[in-house]
Amino acid sequence: MAAKNKQLVLALFASEALARQAAEDLKQWDKANEDVKAGAVGVLVADEKGHIKEHLLGPRAGKKGAGIGMVLGLIAAVPTGGLSLLGGLLGGAVGGGFIGTLFHKHLGMGKEESERIAREITGGKAAVGVLAEADEAAAFAGKLAELGGQPEHYELTPEGEATAAAALAVERPPSTAAAPEQQIPPPGADTAAPATKSETTTANLRSQGSKEMAPRLDRQARTILPVPDQVQHGLTTYDAKDTDTRFPPIRQIEPPEGAPSVLVVLLDDAGFGSSSAFGGPCDTPNFERLAVGGLRYNRFHTTALCAPTRAALLTGRHHHSVNLGCITELATAAPGQTSVRPNNKQPLAETLKLNGYNTAQFGKCHEVPVFHNSPIGPFDTWPTGSGFEYFYGFIGGEDNQWYPSLYEGTTPVEPPMTPEQGYHLTEDLADHAISWIQTQKSLAPEKPFFVYFAPGATHAPHHVAPEWIEKYKGKFAHGWDQQREITFARQLEIGVVPQDAELTPRPAEIPAWDDMPAMLKPVLERQMETYAAFMEHTDYNVGRIVDTIEQLGIMDNTLIYVIVGDNGASAEGTPNGTFNEFITLNGMAGAIETPEFLAAHLDRWGSPQA
Repeated sequence: MAAKNKQLVLALFASEALARQAAEDLKQWDKANEDVKAGAVGVLVADEKGHIKEHLLGPRAGKKGAGIGMVLGLIAAVPTGGLSLLGGLLGGAVGGGFIGTLFHKHLGMGKEESERIAREITGGKAAVGVLAEADEAAAFAGKLAELGGQPEHYELTPEGEATAAAALAVERPPSTAAAPEQQIPPPGADTAAPATKSETTTANLRSQGSKEMAPRLDRQARTILPVPDQVQHGLTTYDAKDTDTRFPPIRQIEPPEGAPSVLVVLLDDAGFGSSSAFGGPCDTPNFERLAVGGLRYNRFHTTALCAPTRAALLTGRHHHSVNLGCITELATAAPGQTSVRPNNKQPLAETLKLNGYNTAQFGKCHEVPVFHNSPIGPFDTWPTGSGFEYFYGFIGGEDNQWYPSLYEGTTPVEPPMTPEQGYHLTEDLADHAISWIQTQKSLAPEKPFFVYFAPGATHAPHHVAPEWIEKYKGKFAHGWDQQREITFARQLEIGVVPQDAELTPRPAEIPAWDDMPAMLKPVLERQMETYAAFMEHTDYNVGRIVDTIEQLGIMDNTLIYVIVGDNGASAEGTPNGTFNEFITLNGMAGAIETPEFLAAHLDRWGSPQA
């Protein structure tokens, strides 16, 4: 194997045993990974006298040829007096000469650096080393970090490259068994390096940072987040005009090649049979076009409450494991009920951000403990503390759609205009989401995004402009019993329920439509009309976001998830409905919201007064 553009990656471990196990695990990972291959395998350990013994492993035969897949072993604890650790690694023949010369003459490492490493590898500690292609070193460093090490990079000079190539060309038995040990004198001993053509000079120490990484091979080891920073060791000049001034470029974590952008839309308090995309009476043409062009799922498991469902969705974990067994307002000190997300349960947005995504949340955030809900925090569980780089929305279970309490990041902000001027929260959220996506694709077109769009709709209060409500006037005069049958027939027709499914009986707690008082029926119709209008209005604004994605030409590489309801429909308004949800929540619905009271407010449903 030709040595070209190589780096040495060293990772400290707490003990020789841990380092040996890590080396074995790394060999297995290297063997199974066709994208990255180590250049050499060896084990260096120190005996009780401080002598370093080298165990060379033979090349692993494989598709890539002899010499591939070898790891440059272990460096055990050694005394720190006299010469530096690396200065002492200058003895031996093939193994000792190769490694010793590599450290002493062919790495960008001086005496102070080698002495620092010698001090760190004391008290029984050890290190795993990997000789690898420069553009693969980060992957090995990430794997060593995953295995518990503390990796650092060291560059090979052109002379070091040649020496490595020569050493790797030496015939070794095609076996994974260890070769005979070779003694290397401890630091301070009289040592001599094999003859080389020239001494290490400023001119032959070169940074490898200018080498471009392969465009399609993912070099990041993503099993530990954040992806560990890699320390580059090389010549540091004191004059920027020095011709040998070369430093590696500043690199940002990039997502894997082809990683898609993701839009997650989550509606609030919407039932399975509400949207027309699932056979319901609420017209949602944008949801339907996404369903026709994609997949329809009918087994979204909820917790029957919004905050726990959202916590499970955003973390990928059982809601009790993230301490949201109930809504935040009912939190207790009981296990799984505190509403404080454990700091070892990171959300999906954090994972994506640390893998190079841009992330943003718009709308409702009901995962913040009530005792953290203030302009001074703490902000650990706020969106910007949960992996989202940008947040615009409200904190809590619900908000007024006409006069919301908004935050941008963690800063309280006022709505940009009043309802009289045309303001509505869902439209405002969509405006911000569209602007953010356009800006992101303008400034970082190569980076994917993760956008979580969670409007307050269709949770109470049901606020929507009159022109949307009027579209549904009279469409629910047949009442809820007949509407259930109509919806069920449509669901059978489009296949979102099994063909042998049967409509469940109406629960005894819900009265028959025909038994409702005549005075109350117009009120109930109006409430259904308002709800349907609220959902269609939401669909329209989600469609604006989807249209933006199409106009930007990124639709084919964007995953869009529309979840129509975080916990199913809500029964908080009682069978008669409610003009003011807080009257019901305070147990006074029967005393205040009589049929006469509700009928008197018929034309105010959906308005800022509701």
